[in-house]
Amino acid sequence: MRHLLLLTAALSLSACSHTITMLGRDGTSGTGTATRGIGTGTMNVAMGGESYAGKWTAVSAGMNSTGTALLVSDKGSRLRCSFEYGGMTDAGFGSCKDGQDRAYDLQIE
Repeated sequence: MRHLLLLTAALSLSACSHTITMLGRDGTSGTGTATRGIGTGTMNVAMGGESYAGKWTAVSAGMNSTGTALLVSDKGSRLRCSFEYGGMTDAGFGSCKDGQDRAYDLQIE
């Protein structure tokens, strides 16, 4: 329990914003930001002439976390993302799919 409290305190004091980079397997690219609280936050990505926004949530397993993000664009398009990130590095990776089943690689820095 003590370790969980220390980890929670460390996460709440660490950087609150992360850079998101996405690269479609068709060459489409996008950038954005993710902000966080404890286990949840918001994500915004500009890609392909659209601005996506939504929430992400994650669960921790030791020092690593696994999460999902559900984003909707200003034009109604959708992205569903799955990712992993390290609690010590605050960096991660994952993948996303849009409503037309196109795949994107996701990096969190």
